[in-house]
Amino acid sequence: MLCFIVLALSWSARAQPVNSAEGLVRKGQWFFYQGAPRWLAGIDFQSAAARKDYDYEQLLERLQEAGLNKVRLWAYPWFLGRQSLTPWKYSNGKYDLDEWDESYWERMRNFAREAEARDIFIEFTLFAPYPSRSAPPWWANDRYQLAWNRSYNRNGAFTSNSEGHFYPEFYSLIDPEKSFSGKTLFWYQRALVDKALAELGDRKNVFFEIANEFPADFENRGHLFESVHWALYWARYVKSRTSRPVAVHAHDSSGAHLRGLEHYSDKPSIDVLNFHLYSRKPGEVSRLLESAVSPRKILQLNESHSYMESEEEWYAAIRESWGAFIGGAYYHYFHSDAYPDAMLDPVWQQKTASLAFLRRIAESHRFWELSPYDASGKPLKDTLVLERSDLKYLVTGKPGSRYIVYLWPGRASQRAGNPAWCGQVRLRLLEAVYDAQWYDPRDGSLLSRESDLPASALSNIPCAEGKPPETGYLLIVQRSNHPNHK
Repeated sequence: MLCFIVLALSWSARAQPVNSAEGLVRKGQWFFYQGAPRWLAGIDFQSAAARKDYDYEQLLERLQEAGLNKVRLWAYPWFLGRQSLTPWKYSNGKYDLDEWDESYWERMRNFAREAEARDIFIEFTLFAPYPSRSAPPWWANDRYQLAWNRSYNRNGAFTSNSEGHFYPEFYSLIDPEKSFSGKTLFWYQRALVDKALAELGDRKNVFFEIANEFPADFENRGHLFESVHWALYWARYVKSRTSRPVAVHAHDSSGAHLRGLEHYSDKPSIDVLNFHLYSRKPGEVSRLLESAVSPRKILQLNESHSYMESEEEWYAAIRESWGAFIGGAYYHYFHSDAYPDAMLDPVWQQKTASLAFLRRIAESHRFWELSPYDASGKPLKDTLVLERSDLKYLVTGKPGSRYIVYLWPGRASQRAGNPAWCGQVRLRLLEAVYDAQWYDPRDGSLLSRESDLPASALSNIPCAEGKPPETGYLLIVQRSNHPNHK
């Protein structure tokens, strides 16, 4: 019971009233903008601003029309090679780390300004290195021509190690190698950070992530502990120079684990803890995030596992998104740079509807007031009893006022063959009269509505022919506003 009470206190302390008008900041566990809590829901489209000749204004318009309000950009989307503008000048087949490409920075400023005009927020990732041998072939690759590698720049630095890659050298603050102009790796990294802050740090809608999937070594997971000082240094450095939130990738590379979180969770220079859990199990996602919840940190899954080319991948992202929401985290879809015009595709627009629906639910039900625990620390999940044992579910809410229940089918439920898939949920709520609505999380369509339910009542699960959708259902239970029930 003690652990439940501690968790309940963590949730209840996280949303304090704020009256000041300001740009994007962290207040408790949430993003606030112009003095009010904001739910961010968007896409991870890393090269949207840097991609040459890309019509990013059309992208921003489509995002706004779709009901999404956030984009993650990488400062250097190296994977596009010469298809992308970069922070540094490029000529005669070489980068020059001593010279900025001002056309790139002008494009970044314009992107941020156009996004701000549409109330769209930007997470700007300063570094996205994959320097180890086990990661993607980032360092020594003629296709990418990485600017940090002396083979592809005119600065005479930096040199591959004896194994042909650049780990852990990229994460060193004291690497002694110098360029022809006498500058170290640390100097160039600091110059990139300073330039990004100078160009974007005054935008009200921008916040900064230190490094994507840090340390991005997917075989030798112990390497995180050799490099974490690098990420912590840059978090402190950026925080001392901007009032905008600072994010770190808070667990080792990716996967359904929290290994490495202990290095970041108590650091005052860090506002946002990012995760790439890549889990298809909503319960696992919620459980991990509830273990990470803090009254002084924003939690965020800033990238779904896949581009969602298939229906199965899309359904997996929907399940993960609701696990994240109930676990107290923001969630964003991955948008593949291989399909830059996908936002114009009706299929993609259909998929973004599921994330826009989650945002509408979060905002309309005052997400900053919700918790998966009551005041005594008891899980709200215990307030429901399912007639069907083949359903799984998660609950968050404000006891006595409203409950948000995400239900999804277990393995037995997903087997086809039954003529209809129905059932009931018994509510065991605080004394009042309630209304219930059932929704399809794929598009937010209302499936059924029930009114004037007592605190202990049965609510009918909408029937599905053959088998339930793999994305399950969303049940909203609210205290009735009928005058006779107040």
